[in-house]
Amino acid sequence: MNLLRQAILFPTDLYDLAAARWLLPFLLRFDRQITLGRGVRFSGCPIFSTSGQSRIEIGPDVFVNSRPYSYHTLMAGRCLFRTAQSGVISIGAGTRLHGASITAYSSVRIGQRCLLAGGSVVMDCGGHAVSFPHVEDRILSIDREGQSNIGNIKPVEIADCVWLGAGSIVMPGVSIGYGSIIAAGSVVTKNVPAMSIVGGNPAKLLRTYTTDGLTNVDLQFPTEQLSKIENPSGVSS
Repeated sequence: MNLLRQAILFPTDLYDLAAARWLLPFLLRFDRQITLGRGVRFSGCPIFSTSGQSRIEIGPDVFVNSRPYSYHTLMAGRCLFRTAQSGVISIGAGTRLHGASITAYSSVRIGQRCLLAGGSVVMDCGGHAVSFPHVEDRILSIDREGQSNIGNIKPVEIADCVWLGAGSIVMPGVSIGYGSIIAAGSVVTKNVPAMSIVGGNPAKLLRTYTTDGLTNVDLQFPTEQLSKIENPSGVSS
């Protein structure tokens, strides 16, 4: 009944669903700047934009959702993957993205089994330079020296099993440690340690877990599950 109702009310959605299932993976085989691992699934067609020597690497069993119909909260747009210059977007195996936006002029690397909720944004540049004191130049694509006017470019690293809540924004230069959660609507401007929860604008550390239990606050979380988690070496923020 749901599919029938969508076919009547949103006939173009059925084309989008079919194109994402069969046509898109076929076309991406011929794109030298985009590589897909085995088992990548698309629900609805995302937006891919590459230029220069940039590339997009999507690992095996990644799920890319650009359709809001079966999602549990607001998802205002399609997934967007945008790379330019020599930028690289790398997404690890088993990660799920729902209407997320990722932009890389240098590097955005997302680990395995991550969750990117509806409307989450990850970018390694500001989009525009702050342009003080010549603020009238802020709107320009090219600055007075003839350089790209996209602000500071700093790589972003997101470790395995990270959860970005709906509407969260990860700013350039940020590193997020293994297993951490970014609360919905947060703006992350600083590094986040592993096994932590941060929230707010700017995001602040709220709670931290360890593999042996909890620190900071005693939350109702099954510590016997935490004790089974191995925190990989070298994943600290």
